[in-house]
Amino acid sequence: MNLKVNKSFYTRDSLIVARELLGKEIVYKDKEALIVETEAYTTNDPGSHAYKKRTKRNSVMYEEGGRLYVYLCYGMYNLMNIVTDKKGVPSAVLIRAVEPLNFEAKTNGPGLLTKALGISREHNGLEIGKEFMIKKGIKPRVVVQTTRVGLSRGSELPYRFYIKDNPYISRK
Repeated sequence: MNLKVNKSFYTRDSLIVARELLGKEIVYKDKEALIVETEAYTTNDPGSHAYKKRTKRNSVMYEEGGRLYVYLCYGMYNLMNIVTDKKGVPSAVLIRAVEPLNFEAKTNGPGLLTKALGISREHNGLEIGKEFMIKKGIKPRVVVQTTRVGLSRGSELPYRFYIKDNPYISRK
């Protein structure tokens, strides 16, 4: 039985993908982790890197869904996003927190989880499905939808999702 998430999963609206990524498993090298918190970034979203213009930095967001978008935040943290939607529609889902399944590490924040998994900007543009996989996992019992964290624009939008009562989320 194939447990990998199909390519078509990612070529949908980022709000749908953000919610449905919860409970899925990231598999990278010898590490497995459950996705417990996400944030969606849509096409006309003032909080998105692709808002109003395409740049060298955000160009992978314009690719067809199913790739990693990894960028440096505050000059020190690599943050990992899953590119979503159709080619030419810039949108992505930030993975904010994961629950380690077969290793121990602090993963309750987007910079912490990339450090624990060994994800860097070298992974930017990597197609999901070979070296880096997302597998079907569990169906969360209760999903909380709320506003995003740490944005100067678009912070009022309820585009953040997390598994209720999971101890690995970044904040309530």
